[in-house]
Amino acid sequence: MLSKDRPLVVRGRTLEQVWRQAVTGIKIHGEKVKRERGPVKEVRGLIAHLEPSGPESFDIPDDYPLDEHSVRAYEDQLLDPEPRGFEYTYGNRLRRYFGLDQVEKISERLSTSRNTRRAVAVTWDPRRDLDEEEVPCLTALQLQSDGDHGLELHAFYRSWDVGKALVANMIALRRFQEHVAERAGLKPTTLTVYAANAHVYEEDLSVLP
Repeated sequence: MLSKDRPLVVRGRTLEQVWRQAVTGIKIHGEKVKRERGPVKEVRGLIAHLEPSGPESFDIPDDYPLDEHSVRAYEDQLLDPEPRGFEYTYGNRLRRYFGLDQVEKISERLSTSRNTRRAVAVTWDPRRDLDEEEVPCLTALQLQSDGDHGLELHAFYRSWDVGKALVANMIALRRFQEHVAERAGLKPTTLTVYAANAHVYEEDLSVLP
């Protein structure tokens, strides 16, 4: 389903459905803007909701621009505490950068308090990131129980490259969700991403479906 209003809302049962709807929505409703890293077509406000029906919901679309090796490397990085030579990685920000393992902390919180709304992890460091060029796009993650035995994941992006990154991002987020769910004794269910700015780079507009 594709909304014509702001925020742009897309939803599906597979990554392919969500990705194609998001790209199409930006092509149709987006505004051409020149940003720090070049011209884009963007919408300011996107909600992408995935309600998976099984493992096949996370299959990589055949025409997705990143190969499987790149997607899996990114997936591994989200839970890896080592920065491995990068300016930052999400795994390092989530597991070591702030002096604690946020992933394990929120897993413990959910284990002892199923109805908590405080299972939140952050990657943004205002002491550093307001002055740097290389900064996180994914800024926060929140997990919450659905009231039964399910665990929802809500992810917040300041900026989201829908064309090249959506599929890889959501696969990695699902891995994170599964990791926490296993430790908390819950089952991963829906995955929702909220992006303040969602865009497709100008050079990608003609090659994306």
